[in-house]
Amino acid sequence: MDLAALTLDQVHGASLSIDQEIATDISSVREVVSRILAQWAEAGLVELRRGAVEIIDRGSLASAGRR
Repeated sequence: MDLAALTLDQVHGASLSIDQEIATDISSVREVVSRILAQWAEAGLVELRRGAVEIIDRGSLASAGRR
């Protein structure tokens, strides 16, 4: 499962713990997850908060996961 799919699957308009927990779920490392989440935040797809991520644009986030 990729990061976008996991995020969309686990977040239902609310928040989700980030970094290490997500990295573990997708067999990645925290640094990679943090970098991708920062890119998505810059693009306006998500909003990062302390220990959580809020999905702003579900459709574009789903598309980002398919690329």
